[in-house]
Amino acid sequence: MSTTLCQTHTPIQEEPGKRQSGPTVASASAGPHDPQLFLTDLNTGRRFLVDTGAQVSVNSPTWFDRHHGQHGPPLQAANGTSISTYGSRTVSLRFNETTYDARLIIADVCNEVRHCFGLVP
Repeated sequence: MSTTLCQTHTPIQEEPGKRQSGPTVASASAGPHDPQLFLTDLNTGRRFLVDTGAQVSVNSPTWFDRHHGQHGPPLQAANGTSISTYGSRTVSLRFNETTYDARLIIADVCNEVRHCFGLVP
């Protein structure tokens, strides 16, 4: 067993040999100084912004949604602007080893947004 120093110069006891890898995490920040949390759906590879203030989960519309979707009541953004909606869909999202069935409102948004309620078991 060897003793090494960590960044705060506190001794750490390490067993000799190869280190065990940790679990794969499916979350990533938008940038080095960006406090936003994104989760990646392991089924599709799509990234979702986790917004603790959101009341609904939204998804960006496809061309088909914009032209043939069922127009619903608009949403209101935090800054007061109106956001057009095109109906909703239920999808299965997989983060790490857990799958969630989520009802997503199809809306004119730049990032898919997943509200936090019900996201963490």
